[in-house]
Amino acid sequence: KTGRVRDMAVAQNNLIWHDLRTADLVSAQKRLAAVERLSVRCGEHQLRALARANLAEVLRLDGRFDESIRVGLQSAEMLAEVGHPMQRRRLQGVLGLSYALGGRLDEAEKVLAGMRTQLPTAEERGPDEDWDCAMVEATIASQRGQRLLAAAWYATAAQSNDGLSDLRDTAEALVGLVATSDAPGPARVQLDELCQRAGITLTSRELALLA
Repeated sequence: KTGRVRDMAVAQNNLIWHDLRTADLVSAQKRLAAVERLSVRCGEHQLRALARANLAEVLRLDGRFDESIRVGLQSAEMLAEVGHPMQRRRLQGVLGLSYALGGRLDEAEKVLAGMRTQLPTAEERGPDEDWDCAMVEATIASQRGQRLLAAAWYATAAQSNDGLSDLRDTAEALVGLVATSDAPGPARVQLDELCQRAGITLTSRELALLA
């Protein structure tokens, strides 16, 4: 029975990424609540920690940055005991972005500095910039009114091929680029094509940035 409960929890957790692609953040939150309940029932502590990390990302995409930080810090404590380095690393990116988007720039810079120390060497990772680092850099610059610098970092994030980011992340970077660039036309075309090709729906917050 425990095995069946675990399988149900894993299946629900795996469907989160479909919800994020279609910007159905309410369904994502309901699904993650189910994952948390099921993972408690079957004693899957790592899955519960991952559900909390995913909830932090959903809250960030929903513009609820303080809640995202609170949930993300809870998850960080849990993942410190049971998580993989890559899971902890991605959660740091969520926290860095939520701090930056919420205007808490000193804390965002502290998280960014920590992420930088964890990156592979340039020889190991190749020429691609880390998506999370580029996005935090872009968001900090944007919050400070440094539009050209922000646009440059968003462009870097949109081109990232770091092995952790996906097409939903690319779309988010392109939204930032369109919102900060002095010549947003090409990025807007690229964004529209990507959303149509990959079945991505932008969140209400992202649509507001493009308006």
